[in-house]
Amino acid sequence: MNHYSIKGYKRITKSIARKLWNSNWNSNTELVLCPCKLMPFTEWHNERIVTMQDHEMEHSFDAMVNNFTYYNCQYNETGYYPSFYMKELQ
Repeated sequence: MNHYSIKGYKRITKSIARKLWNSNWNSNTELVLCPCKLMPFTEWHNERIVTMQDHEMEHSFDAMVNNFTYYNCQYNETGYYPSFYMKELQ
């Protein structure tokens, strides 16, 4: 996994994203999913920003990731799995 930051978001692993999902969310927590070969917040972006409202609507982390993967990560150009980003603490 490439470790880098972009526009205040740091790339994290899937296990850290799962822990963030299962922890107590507050109003300023954001988790970003993006296909692995694309960079979030660019012209060719295809990211999904998951907020507290999305967390309350989805039933599980795996269902959310599977839905994102099915619709956004199915081509060689984009990659076949999502990468995860979280907002860096100031």
